[in-house]
Amino acid sequence: MFDFLWSNDFILWVQQGSNPFWDALFLTLTRLGDMSFFVLVFPYLYWNWNSKAALRLMTIFLVSAVVTYFLKDFFAFPRPDPSLVKTYGLPVSPMESFPSGHAVGATVFWGYLAWYVKKPRIIFIGAAMVALVSFSRIYLGVHFPGDILGGTALGAALLLIYIKLEKTLTPGVWNIIWIIFAVLVAVFYRQFRAVQAMAILFGIRAGAPLEEKFAGYKPAPGLFAAFLKYAVGLVCFFIFYKMMRQFPGAANNFFWFVLFAFGGFYLAFLYPWFLARFLGRPHDLSQR
Repeated sequence: MFDFLWSNDFILWVQQGSNPFWDALFLTLTRLGDMSFFVLVFPYLYWNWNSKAALRLMTIFLVSAVVTYFLKDFFAFPRPDPSLVKTYGLPVSPMESFPSGHAVGATVFWGYLAWYVKKPRIIFIGAAMVALVSFSRIYLGVHFPGDILGGTALGAALLLIYIKLEKTLTPGVWNIIWIIFAVLVAVFYRQFRAVQAMAILFGIRAGAPLEEKFAGYKPAPGLFAAFLKYAVGLVCFFIFYKMMRQFPGAANNFFWFVLFAFGGFYLAFLYPWFLARFLGRPHDLSQR
């Protein structure tokens, strides 16, 4: 009865309606579930929206990513057969089908925004994005329906648990817990992507308390100013990132942990401190 959940035939049925327009649309939509998309979005939210809400969103997103990597390695389910279905040349690991990381990430990201903002428009956009990004993975032949349903359920469960628990302890205690959690995961679960995610978590959780105490940065009004600061902040980090990659020994996990931890620390403290120091705008604590 539930064979279609892991059926190449179901994907072939979906792909019967493929054409250049749908191909281009779903290839674009699937990019909105890539890790690189969220890496670009999170700094904008932290620097120009609400730093505390963005910090919590980044935390649950990174934790959910590590849980997803672990489950993919644990189950090692094969992906749809590329000899039977079109896969559009997407770079995927052949034995990392369940659960869908795109479904988990989209559910956590848009679900948290919808819960926090509580505006019908955001709730509608969030639900649409989760559905479209998730369906794109089936259309593009890289996930079975069961992977999508499992990923959506996992993302929703992790999000609900996080929302339930985040007010049970003070922010300072949570910072310590997440820093310890990041180090332990990086040490004992040495999967490369998990190390990167936990390094970012370490950096943002170490930097956020310093930003609140010392930076005093307030986002300036105006869309142009917001995007200008965002663009400058990203360019400065990527220049540093490219320079660091040239160093000897840049292939080991410890190096990458330090580099990505610095990236998280830069995002949460160093760049806001720089903006506050040279623009002199006190932080609006009412946003906190």
